[in-house]
Amino acid sequence: MPFSRAALLVAWGTAYLQGRASLDEADVHTVGEDALHRVVGLPGHDEPVAWSVALGLLRRDGATALRLVLPEPGDPLGLPGPAALTEAATAAGEVALVLGGPPLGLVPTVSADTHGAVVRWDALAAAPTVGTGGLPSLAEAERELSERMREGIATLEALGLARGRDDVSDRLRVVDHGLRRLILPTTVPPRALRLVEQATRLAAVVTIAREDDGAAVTAAEAATREAALRPLSQAARYALCAGYGAAAEPDPDDR
Repeated sequence: MPFSRAALLVAWGTAYLQGRASLDEADVHTVGEDALHRVVGLPGHDEPVAWSVALGLLRRDGATALRLVLPEPGDPLGLPGPAALTEAATAAGEVALVLGGPPLGLVPTVSADTHGAVVRWDALAAAPTVGTGGLPSLAEAERELSERMREGIATLEALGLARGRDDVSDRLRVVDHGLRRLILPTTVPPRALRLVEQATRLAAVVTIAREDDGAAVTAAEAATREAALRPLSQAARYALCAGYGAAAEPDPDDR
């Protein structure tokens, strides 16, 4: 985070599968500045394949969209199972689920070589998905995020993270710079894009808070701190899933 690779795959992969972006566009924007992406484990393919090949094969096999899930330990909402997919997706913190085609979850693992990040996507068997797997709709995620952000002001104040501290401000400026450079397809409507921007900033604040010991000097205080941050983290993750995946759940009221 703040920019999940699975989120970019969901946005651009769905645009391609819906005929709203070219294969080259989807490939370029999914890979971004990484050195290499390869997909491993596609049915009928023993060798790793590039994203341009993988997306073409998924569309050929009936895939119509991808759905984003950003699980955390103890919160697998949106994951259809089985256990192998749940464990891999939770360890990675992200997965793109294939809709309409072969039931698969695409889980990234990142390593590095001299040319930059190398991303391996494991195509793992998934149980057939029904509906959204319990994740909120775009409208529901908007409301939840708004409520949590209002409630979270007091929490962030108490944790010393809403007072304009230089270290926090500097890191949030980096996030804002990344958001200005973020390129998403036209299949992500403006309403969903605004939600992505708000949720990305909140997720960054939660990450900073979790890395900062702050006033949590005892185990009990640390537990209290995490309990206060968990609803903010959950709302941000669910909003990102709804925003990046808005095109997978076409609803005129949410556009």
